[in-house]
Formats: sequence, structure tokens, C-alpha cells
Amino acid sequence: MNCRCGSTVGYKVRFDDKTSATSRVVFVTDGMMLKEFTSDPNMDTVGAIMIDEAHERSLSTDVLLGLLRDVIRRNKHIKVIVASATINADKFSSFFSGAPIFSIKGRTYPVETFYAEGPVSDYVAESAQTALGLHLSKPLPGDILIFLPGQDAIEECAQQLRDYAAEMKDTIQPLVILPIYAALPPKEQARIYEKTPPSSRKVVIATNIAETSITIDGVVYVIDCGLCKQNYYNPKAMAEELRVVPTSQASATQRAGRAGRTQAGECYRLFTAYTFKNELPPETVPEIKRCSMSAVVLQLKALGINNLLQFDFIDAPSTDSLERALDHLFLLGGMRADGTLTVTGRRMAEFPLDPSFSKALIRACALGCGRHMAMAAAMLSLESVFISSRDAKVKQQIESARRQLFSFGNGDVTGYINLMEEWLRAGPRAADFCKTHCIHPRSLMRARDVMDQILKTFDRIGLDVADADPGAKADSNLINAESITRALLSGFFFNVAKMELDKRTYRIVRPMDTGSASKGGDDEPPTAELHPTSFLFRAGMTKGDARGGQGEDTLPPILKERPHLVLFVQLRHTTKRFMIHTTAIPQIEWVLESAPRNYFQREALECGLRKRVRP
Repeated sequence: MNCRCGSTVGYKVRFDDKTSATSRVVFVTDGMMLKEFTSDPNMDTVGAIMIDEAHERSLSTDVLLGLLRDVIRRNKHIKVIVASATINADKFSSFFSGAPIFSIKGRTYPVETFYAEGPVSDYVAESAQTALGLHLSKPLPGDILIFLPGQDAIEECAQQLRDYAAEMKDTIQPLVILPIYAALPPKEQARIYEKTPPSSRKVVIATNIAETSITIDGVVYVIDCGLCKQNYYNPKAMAEELRVVPTSQASATQRAGRAGRTQAGECYRLFTAYTFKNELPPETVPEIKRCSMSAVVLQLKALGINNLLQFDFIDAPSTDSLERALDHLFLLGGMRADGTLTVTGRRMAEFPLDPSFSKALIRACALGCGRHMAMAAAMLSLESVFISSRDAKVKQQIESARRQLFSFGNGDVTGYINLMEEWLRAGPRAADFCKTHCIHPRSLMRARDVMDQILKTFDRIGLDVADADPGAKADSNLINAESITRALLSGFFFNVAKMELDKRTYRIVRPMDTGSASKGGDDEPPTAELHPTSFLFRAGMTKGDARGGQGEDTLPPILKERPHLVLFVQLRHTTKRFMIHTTAIPQIEWVLESAPRNYFQREALECGLRKRVRP
């Protein structure tokens, strides 16, 4: 349209608004579109709304569909267009009272599908070997697209292919191996769109983002491991955890279709035909059926929708999930017993964040560490801060940088705050700081923008971020680990875990725990381990331990021994359940004072502690 971004055409995403009074076409995320209903519940200022990628069935999209269904009854002038890439148009049409369906068929070519003869034990190795086999046996040109569930699997597969290519470089045509995931710098991500060099083959290794969101010309062969990562709410842990799960038949069909965009193609599925027909779900399970409803319930309450059971969901969440969300918000102090929002709850709804982090931000202002908690929220909103590298020397350099920056404070959160403070203090030397510490400069610039938006939200809702601690007034960069931990606990007291007797495993503490000996069984709270990327993972390692990277005599105080109690921000479930973004809790009183009254029993938090510290 030949205009500057932010003028006639603009966009709104979380913590970034590039629109103006003259904007006529605005691209927004589904979450930001929900926020628009706060100021314009009837969408009187909007002529048409197009919801793209509706088949992904995110929580925000499902709620948005329900709100729009109600809006079009009141506002006859608005037009709503729902775009879906999978064959579920009838469901959307029925939801909107038999709305007409327009089918736009893209130009596609036939794709031949091949299945594994039996179960594949190592899908990463099998993906690499299949790609190599195709490169050796298939004519050029013809690029390969591999679907894997996450960054670790993608990097491992890429490295295996590089090793194969190096060993056979004198006998095979060149392979251009290109991983793509969110943590890669934008310049690296953009390489997948570059034209493949003559007499070479491009191998793109991606997550399910390559199913529909991006199109890579030249792909003729697709390798599908049949897995993806999804968030699931674990009621025993009372937290969401990221799991690697089988994909759906619809997603597998989308993946195969990427091989037939420019010519006839082939899809190699690393699972059996029986698995596809009988074990994969027909459609991806909507987030509303598997994720925490707390953020959605908070937004609906802020919009004045109090009777959640009568809200028009395209797929209604379970009553249990709604009750859990209401309990969560009540315990956070965001909601009264009658279901109405408190002042704190209305403030929480102003932040485009999980309610737990919103509560931590509000509490941080009262404790005099609002600016630093804004930094923490900004840093943890990033996919990755440190660069990803396969080079052993670079990996060692990254580990050294993490030790230097994170040894201050009591875990990952204070470490990230210290990292950002050091970067801000670097000023004109910020680029050198990033290079020395193996950090993505764009990630920190993005974090700074997010922090600025949070600080503006503080100001808009009347929260004072001025340091309340006398020591902090003398130095605004002084990081108060105790205040930060207490603020985190006010929002994440659900996510407290205590060390088991093996000093490696942690058990998540639940309010019903008494501290008595565990009898096991289905009702027992789940266990988890510190993730290797957590700074606390190195705690308690002895001199010479290769994982620690330094001797016990040079370890910072935080790493002398593993903490008895930790707070985590996220759970991740792969081969094991891991805690992500962890913080050591040195005193039980911090937990008892930050959580709702009588939520925990002291005995549950103390269990086994005296045995460990007694000589």
C-alpha cells in the first residue's frame, strides 16, 4: 500500500504498538484483539475482522470467536471472516449460525506418502538418516523439510547431518543445513527463504511452525517425526507443563502437503500407517481443553462476563478447569468470593501476562523492586538470550558468561536481572558486552522494550515503582534478592518444590501436604528435577565435576549446595519433568508469609530439612 508502518497500516503485538489515529488496516495477535474489547466491546470502530489460522485453536482465538458471535448479534454492520487451513470449516460455520463457506484451493501437486514399518526408537537419528538417504538417492533440485518437536531435537539432527556431510564431502553434493526455531537470530531464520545454490540441496529442520505459518519454496521431500510440543495443565502439579506429544492427523496432513507446493513430492512418516489411522487424534486438541484457564477467566471477568458457564465457547472447557481458574484467581487476591474482581484483579488484567506474573509485578511495586521485576518479566518473555552454538569453545564461553552474570543473587531470575543491568550500564559498549557474553543483542533490545511497556502500565494503573528500600535509594541498580523472591512467591507460591532425600529430585509442595512420610499412589504430588540450563543445576557439584565447570573452592555461595526449597516459573516434560527458571528460597518464612494464610503447613516445607543439615 506504499505507506510507512504505523500510518495507514500498522500492527499491535504484546508490548509493541505500531498504530496511529490514521491506521485503517491493523494486524494484531488474538491476545491483543481481546484487549480491544475492553475499550470497544461492540467493535463500533471496526468494519471487518479476519481471524487467520483459526484451526490452531489457541485459547485467545476460541474466546475471541465467542465474543464475536455475540457482537454480530448487536452490530449488524461488522463483518467477520474466519480463515482455517484444515478441513474443519463446517464446525466454524455451524458456530456462526450457518455462515457461508468459501473454499479457496491453492495449486498443489500429488504427494506420495511412505510409512515406517515399525516403531522408531530414535526419531532424531532416523530423521537425519532418512534425509541423508534421500540426498544420496534423489535427483537435484529438490529440498528437504524435516519436522521435529523443539530446539534441542532440531540442533541435534542438524549436527548429525553436518557430521555425515563432513565425512562424505568428497563423494556427495553439498548439503545446506538450516535449522529454524524462535531462539535463532532473525538473520539466521531468514536463510530458509534464500534460493538453494546450484548443485546443492537445502535441508530445513523446523517445528510445526512450518506446517502453515511459513512457506518454503523448493521443498519436494518432507520427513515427519509425528511429534510436537504442547502445553498441558497438570492438576497434580497445579501448573502447566510443556510436553512432547503425538501430532494429529490434520497436522500430519498439513505437513505432508508442504512437499507438493511446486511439484509432485514425497512424505516420509516416521510412524506406521496403523498409528496414523488408529492412534493419532483427528484434530489437534484445542488449548481450551488442555491449558490453564486462569488468564482467560481474568480477561472475561474484566470484560464484565461473570456467568462463564453461559459464555459461547466453540468448545466448552470443563467445569473443573473453570473452577480451578476461579480458585487460582481467588488465591492470588484477584477475585472475591462472589466472583467479582478486586482492585488487584483489575490491575492484573491490565498486563498481557500470566496472572501469576501480573500479581508478582504488583507485589514487587509494594516491596520496592517493581523495576527489577519488570526486567524479570521482560527477560523471561524471551525464547532465548544466549546464542545457540555447537562449537565446544563457544559453549564453554557461554557457560563462563552464565557463571559470571548469574552467580549474583539466588537463581535464574536475579541472574537475568543482573544480566540486563550490566547490559544497560554498558551503554555505548553494549554490542561488545553481547559479543563477549555470547548474547543475542536483539533479544536484549526486545526485553528493554517489553520492560518499558510494563513500566508504562505501572504508571497507567497508578503503581509506584520508586524503590522503597533505603539501600536501594542510594543505588537504583542494587538488586534486592529477598524482595524479588518474596514478590515472585506472591504469584508463584503454587510452584514451590522441596528437595527429596536423593538431593537431586524435588517434590512439588501442595497445600494438603502434611510433611508425613509419603505413601506414594496417584494422589502424590509429582516430582521434578532442575533443568540443566538452570543456574542452580550446578549447585552442590564437587571439585572436578565436569558438569560444574569449576572447582568447589571457586564456586559462588549460591552453588555451595543445592537449596532445600526452590521456586520455578515453568515445568517442561520430555524424558523427565524439569523445572525451568528456578530461584532458591533460603527461608521457609518467605513462603509462609507470601502465600495465602494457612495455604501451606510448615511441616510440609520442613520435611527432611533437619535430617539433611544435622552433622
